Amino acid sequence: MERKRNIAIVLAVLAGAALWIEHGNHTAIEASQAAGYHPCPDSDAMPYSMRCIEFMVGPLVQNRPAEAVAN
Repeated sequence: MERKRNIAIVLAVLAGAALWIEHGNHTAIEASQAAGYHPCPDSDAMPYSMRCIEFMVGPLVQNRPAEAVAN
């Protein structure tokens, strides 16, 4: 009986420690930064600009050799 109680206490302590650690790992993103940058048009009827294509694909695609892009 005491062994089961000790196992339960150890598991409770481990769960509490894990929750305490995860509680401190919050990432805060400011809404003003996320909402202020719109490189792409709101409608698909408008053509995409180069800035929008770089935003969707990533800026490093232009610097890769042609063989790497084809794969």
